[in-house]
Amino acid sequence: MRKKLVVNSKIVKKNGRCIWIKPKYTKKFTHELPSGKKIIRMGGTQIIDRFWSQLRGFMKSRKVKVGSAQASVRIRSAQWDYWHRDEDLWVETGKMLKRLAKK
Repeated sequence: MRKKLVVNSKIVKKNGRCIWIKPKYTKKFTHELPSGKKIIRMGGTQIIDRFWSQLRGFMKSRKVKVGSAQASVRIRSAQWDYWHRDEDLWVETGKMLKRLAKK
């Protein structure tokens, strides 16, 4: 829902009309990894809903038990697919394997 602009607990008006603030559905979150590296990710209802929608489609035809190792593997696979949805998956797979080979 959009909200009225409030400054010092008073509604701000311009030419006798209230100024409205557009709703913000997403927000940037900074996470610190155990290695000390910081990553910035977007979070919010639209992004979460979009991922769950893709996950439901990804898991629709597969029969797995909740909490099983097979379900975890499929969820991680769907998550990786979601992260790289706008990129060439073969190239991204090659980059991932190259990083794993260096370790």
